[in-house]
Amino acid sequence: MTSLDTVDDLPNVGIVGTTGLVGGMRLTLLAERDFPLKSLRLLASERSAGTRLPFRDTEIGRRYIRSAMNVSPNSLAIRLCHERAG
Repeated sequence: MTSLDTVDDLPNVGIVGTTGLVGGMRLTLLAERDFPLKSLRLLASERSAGTRLPFRDTEIGRRYIRSAMNVSPNSLAIRLCHERAG
């Protein structure tokens, strides 16, 4: 793994489907492993937009969920998403 010298070197990360089982586990793993990131965007359906989820056990770490339809994938260096089977 390369060393990251400044916050500008850190990736913008987005989790698509944050309110689902897989997305929730990804959020938990990022927090547990103290994954270095510049920003974190939680993405889900319009229904979930505006909901707040905890991240890294701090009030400051609480993140609002955004609608996945309103975020450009090009603004994220790392996109965590999965395709539903069936």
